[in-house]
Amino acid sequence: MASLESQPDSHADRSESPSASARPSPSLDGSTSITEGMRPLSLARFHTSRPAAVWEPAPGTSIDTLLAKHERFTEAWKASEAYRELHEFFTDVLLKINTFQIKSCMCLCLGSITAGRPCLEDFDVPCTNSLSQLVAFESWVELLKSKHPIEQMYMQDPGFNDLDIEFLELRGFKVIESPASDDCMTPDTFLFTPGGEQDPVVAAIDAAHPALYIGNDLRDHPYITVNPSIFLGGYSPTFQEQLMNSLPAAEPLVRQALLPFMNKRILKPMPTSDLATWLEGEIMYYKPASDSELVPVAFNKSDEELYDDEQAEAYWREQRSHGFATD
Repeated sequence: MASLESQPDSHADRSESPSASARPSPSLDGSTSITEGMRPLSLARFHTSRPAAVWEPAPGTSIDTLLAKHERFTEAWKASEAYRELHEFFTDVLLKINTFQIKSCMCLCLGSITAGRPCLEDFDVPCTNSLSQLVAFESWVELLKSKHPIEQMYMQDPGFNDLDIEFLELRGFKVIESPASDDCMTPDTFLFTPGGEQDPVVAAIDAAHPALYIGNDLRDHPYITVNPSIFLGGYSPTFQEQLMNSLPAAEPLVRQALLPFMNKRILKPMPTSDLATWLEGEIMYYKPASDSELVPVAFNKSDEELYDDEQAEAYWREQRSHGFATD
């Protein structure tokens, strides 16, 4: 099996990218952009592109109630078939690969775990989804720590309230805000973005080509996004903001930026789970033990099938006419 020293990280192989113009270059504000004339791809956009909406904690929520709820969720998760399947995969496959080391872990887009609102996926228990994602993330970090020298665990989401931050810090996470997140991403990072918004996910992948990633199926990226207000705590973006969030549909170069990462990773669909329905459609991307295990990766939509600006605008006008989009 190849050693760490003999296998350079795929992020260093940018010269093999389909287009040299797809390489990132620093912009005047310090963010990263794929090429001149395109919107900047920076984790900073997750904080600065729109106002962050923060939910207040649900009445009666405290550190003690969170700890008790977290314990129940952890017990249920570790007793589930999905966890058993992933534990087996980590033990039999992932932890035996010596082509990478994980030194840090980062979770983007978790959402508030304390707010008094139902989750977006029709759960009737406030923030069940976010806490379920946290518990799963912690279980994977725990497995990785049996081999990898993980030194830091990061969390970033503009929707965290003070109680969220206090609880996450109690669990050992460092809660960060942009632009610090740009500096925290490295090729030795395990990145988890549960159903993450498009911009920060693409930016994080492009920033460092992390060795291990669990999150969106990148073969679907980027094309027209769903109404971004669902990620912003009830904040209703303007029609123009919605248009801006659909424009990556017309940016094939962003896809070219993702391909060097995708083509150096093995794709493993995550198991389905009635306990953690958010797992459906999530994908694990990991560096293999040998390049001989790699298979070509293609996007689920061709460049010709992507929305151009005019089609994206027509899409949002239709959404607005049905009341799904607001000015």
